Amino acid sequence: MLRFYVEQGFDIKYVIHRWMNQRVDEKTNLLSQLEYLVECLGVNLETFVSDSQRTMLMVAAYRGWNECARTLVYKYNANINTQDPIAGETALIIAIRRGRSSMVDLLLNHPDINIDLCDKAGGH
Repeated sequence: MLRFYVEQGFDIKYVIHRWMNQRVDEKTNLLSQLEYLVECLGVNLETFVSDSQRTMLMVAAYRGWNECARTLVYKYNANINTQDPIAGETALIIAIRRGRSSMVDLLLNHPDINIDLCDKAGGH
């Protein structure tokens, strides 16, 4: 699906927006789409890709896309501690607030996680 948008000449931000906001069903292959975005299109993992200024890892944490998050941090070395410039949230803070326990476990088990980061309101 994403290839179609690229082939039709859509802007890369639009293509990423489509990846972030798609409805997920058993036919959706989020991981292969993520790999296409990173490997074929060269999407910068630290780019804030949404109006809420979230990275792809933050979007994965928000949506509960564990395999995408695992791939982003372990295969592509996405910065696990990046904070969004609006609220100061990290992927871990987002996962906790969304009640994504398996995502929280995945992030907490990463050796580079900084559990002391707070958002701009002072919350963890």
